[in-house]
Amino acid sequence: MNLVVLAAGRGSRLGAQADARPKCLTPLLGRPWLDHQLDTFAAAGLGPPLLVCGHAAAALQHWPRVARRVLQPRWAQSGPVASLHAALAHVADAELIVAYGDCLWHPQWLRWLRAARAPVALTVDREWADLWTLRFQDPLADAESLRMAPAAAACRHRRLLAIGARAARIEQIEAQFMGLLRFDAAGCARLRAWLDELPTAQRERLDITAMLARWLAEGWLLEAIVGGGAWLELDHASDLELYERALAQGFGHDWREPPR
Repeated sequence: MNLVVLAAGRGSRLGAQADARPKCLTPLLGRPWLDHQLDTFAAAGLGPPLLVCGHAAAALQHWPRVARRVLQPRWAQSGPVASLHAALAHVADAELIVAYGDCLWHPQWLRWLRAARAPVALTVDREWADLWTLRFQDPLADAESLRMAPAAAACRHRRLLAIGARAARIEQIEAQFMGLLRFDAAGCARLRAWLDELPTAQRERLDITAMLARWLAEGWLLEAIVGGGAWLELDHASDLELYERALAQGFGHDWREPPR
């Protein structure tokens, strides 16, 4: 099983503190963000990850509990899809978990994800609006559309129908992508072939949700693993201040508490 963490970006929206260190080393509750992630991976029974580095990569050179570091030299000109492509040169076609370097999750999310039935799966949070309302004055300014095939309310496995567009109404967003993807061996091989064929300029401009939207348009079967809460995303300095306060009081997106 391969575990890849995409952590090459600078995190410029964090302000001046982003200059000196990788975004994944931003401290939360007195510990680097990456260490919280590594705790989650271990608790979920996953081995040490391959870490795709870019900005301030030297700070991660000897980080404990990381299996390997891959440098993405064009991190400033490209995004997470290019980082994922760089990682694929160092992994075999086997089960592959891809994790954003700026999110935290409870281990249960990873356990659910590994039980996916389709070749490609992603976790989605149906309680996303609770977190976005805390983070943004207008939640729709940042959230992306996401629709799934109808199913029973308690169904955790849903077919993804649409993702990645701007939404005019909250009702257009059934859940929010959480920065976790899983590919089985066949899905990993298909991912590799698709990215290899993509022109370099497109690969460097593409983000993950845009890639997923293109796959849907091409007829790929994508499985959404649905739950609620128990994860965080770090984009802005205000996120960090909010999380420090909220975690001290207890709130539904505390990644240390199980998802619903």
